[in-house]
Amino acid sequence: QDIHHWVNNPKLSKHGNHLRYGSGKGFVINLQDKTWYSHYHADGSDIFGYVSKSKNVSYGEAVKRIAEEIRAPQSTYLSA
Repeated sequence: QDIHHWVNNPKLSKHGNHLRYGSGKGFVINLQDKTWYSHYHADGSDIFGYVSKSKNVSYGEAVKRIAEEIRAPQSTYLSA
């Protein structure tokens, strides 16, 4: 099973600050920390890590994709 299984076939339950998908612990989203954890894969991260894994792109590319999706303003860094 991949990470999409937990989100596409939810058996959602809410426990405090946690949304749980799947049977048992399955896939958990921590609403307070804004992180996720898959007990099936023993892996987790933030939203950028989720997009990185689910889309099979680098973490930096995931940040770029999310920024484009939400139309975030671009920053320009100047070196001294």
